Amino acid sequence: MILYGKLNELKDADTDDEEREHGFWGELRRENGEAWRIQFKATDTEKASSLFRKQVMVRGLAKYYRIASPKLIADDIAPDTERDYEQAFDELFGCDRDAYPLDLANTLKQMREGD
Repeated sequence: MILYGKLNELKDADTDDEEREHGFWGELRRENGEAWRIQFKATDTEKASSLFRKQVMVRGLAKYYRIASPKLIADDIAPDTERDYEQAFDELFGCDRDAYPLDLANTLKQMREGD
């Protein structure tokens, strides 16, 4: 799963050597306000700390729980690139015309006449 959001919190839950092997934790806040616990690998310390409080993309294995916020076991973290939604719309608009051979103008006319 890929999550996009702001990396709000980084913490090392325990200083025990055994815990260090399992990595460290963070919190990702999505744009809709949803909070995810992120479990990072110990080797990602520098990468995650450089992205602290920034918009990021985290890829990993998602786990859901009844009584706790969802968790993502991170495989990769990277800065979230700025997307141009208008350009993407222009590129993709009509790309599936062969699959849906409807005439949009005619369809809208039929919908309006039905009112």
